[in-house]
Amino acid sequence: MTTKRLLLVMAACTLARASAQQAPPAPAAAVAVAVDPDLKLEGASPEQADLIQRAKAELDRVLDSDDFRKAIERATFEGRRLRLANGDIQEPDNAEILKIILEGRERQTQADNKMTLDVRLRELRRGTVGSTRLGSVGKITTSYWFVNRCVEGNDPYSMAGHLAHEWMHKAGFTHYPDNSARGDVPYEVGQIVRKLARDEQTAKNKALGLSAEYDRLPGYLLDEAEDEVID
Repeated sequence: MTTKRLLLVMAACTLARASAQQAPPAPAAAVAVAVDPDLKLEGASPEQADLIQRAKAELDRVLDSDDFRKAIERATFEGRRLRLANGDIQEPDNAEILKIILEGRERQTQADNKMTLDVRLRELRRGTVGSTRLGSVGKITTSYWFVNRCVEGNDPYSMAGHLAHEWMHKAGFTHYPDNSARGDVPYEVGQIVRKLARDEQTAKNKALGLSAEYDRLPGYLLDEAEDEVID
């Protein structure tokens, strides 16, 4: 190899190394969460089971949207109380709340990008939508009166919000100072899910020139109903 050719090869190698060093890092893969497809139901009729499965699909769709991420990032939470497995209390910021959700991080599990939602239907006192043991890997309890109202109103959107609310308890978020609290992380996340699910369906119906029966549903299904979290 001639001296000139050798110099040209060395220059090309030097240029290649410089380009590699200056290349921007590959973007990190977006974190995605989905409801565990193995959703177990206890005590549900075929109509109730169908409604809950539709709610699961709505929740999946909302969780996968940029609108959901943006809504959590700018949400105003009146309470952020998170109780860890060792009993310590934290008040995570919006970014950490979103991270917990997207990682599917229940208090008793590692991040697996799955929301585990085993649901059992029970008779609860009128006005109480659901009950969940804080940080539990067990079942979410949902009242018959609530799921029946959703079935009658063709409203999987309120049920999707309820499932999101109860899952936040499984992640360790509690109501403080007691179950009468409102505006905290479980309530706000549930409302965000419900609103985004309903808004998208309303937009689709309007584009098709259709009415939406659920638009006339009373708003208190989640706004005023009570929730019980068990320590």
